[in-house]
Amino acid sequence: MTAIVKIAIVGGGLIAPRHAAAVHLHPAAELVALVEPSPKGPETAAQFNTRLYTSVADLLASKDVKPDAAIVCTPNHTHVSISRDLLAAGVHVLVEKPLSHSTDTARDLVQYTKENANVKLAVGHHRRFNPYMLKVKEIVSSGSLGSIMAVNGMWMLFKPDDYFEPPTDWRRRKDAGGVVLINLVHDVDLLQFLFGAIERVHVEKIARQRGDHHKADEGAALTLRFSSGVVGSFLVCDATPSPYNFEAGTGENANIAAAPSKENFYHIFGSNASLSVPEMARWSYDGRPAKSWYQPLTVDKFDVDSSAVPYEGQLAAFLDYIAGKENSSCSAVEGLRALLVCDAVRKALDGNRTIDVELA
Repeated sequence: MTAIVKIAIVGGGLIAPRHAAAVHLHPAAELVALVEPSPKGPETAAQFNTRLYTSVADLLASKDVKPDAAIVCTPNHTHVSISRDLLAAGVHVLVEKPLSHSTDTARDLVQYTKENANVKLAVGHHRRFNPYMLKVKEIVSSGSLGSIMAVNGMWMLFKPDDYFEPPTDWRRRKDAGGVVLINLVHDVDLLQFLFGAIERVHVEKIARQRGDHHKADEGAALTLRFSSGVVGSFLVCDATPSPYNFEAGTGENANIAAAPSKENFYHIFGSNASLSVPEMARWSYDGRPAKSWYQPLTVDKFDVDSSAVPYEGQLAAFLDYIAGKENSSCSAVEGLRALLVCDAVRKALDGNRTIDVELA
């Protein structure tokens, strides 16, 4: 009989309900507590049908509940301190991305997990479990595109003012908020998941649209070099109306309106074919007399079963990781690698510079 893993969720904000739903649906998991200090805590705990604690310290001191694992979905600058307290108490942790707002504290946390192998730490890059991305990974790994040469991507979307209002006004802070740490980190992780480590970035800042009270970054144009030799370009901005982003293209996040048509946010270019995502069209000269621009391109479409829920896949992998059945899909080291790229991007933003990415 499979042992039930008792899970606490720390933080009751925007992402917490999606984690709670995944825990409730998994037969080997039980949601035993919510940690949420805000006045909305009782209401959220009732929604999750679980006990409420107002701090991690209270949870760990409780005689009623002893979680085996915790999912940390709190503001970026609190990730390391909360995760460290839980790990020190013998609680396995799945912490939302980014691993931290600071590379120094992230490195310290990764080192702690290396020295304390009895507890597991994974980073919540749930998009690795999105069915579109799993299909892209399959196609790229199969070699049907040939040698991967380049990738072009976009995450362009408009966030309203209330997204940055209290209690989530930390999203306006230069150190903890901004489109790079909150959004680009997803795409950085996916690109490294597909093509390996990014070793160099060049960044040109997009003109700011919000007032001086908004200290966080709003957007940039990037060029990327991967250690594999792949090169890339990427546009990211949270201040423009656009359907060219992961959420609108895949329809994954019910809080963000899906685009009327699946507008592509990635284009992948190989020596034999190119692939557009999420259209999932593979363009090639297969079946033509010659591989030549004089020939019409052949297009093949891949079907994707979009019914799979990424948070459910992520939770299943986390439980397997705890049980020692497999490595985490996104380990602490991989979470650190994504953060290090974002740190290089943020440093480069200050002077529209080229920065080499630190090694994890």
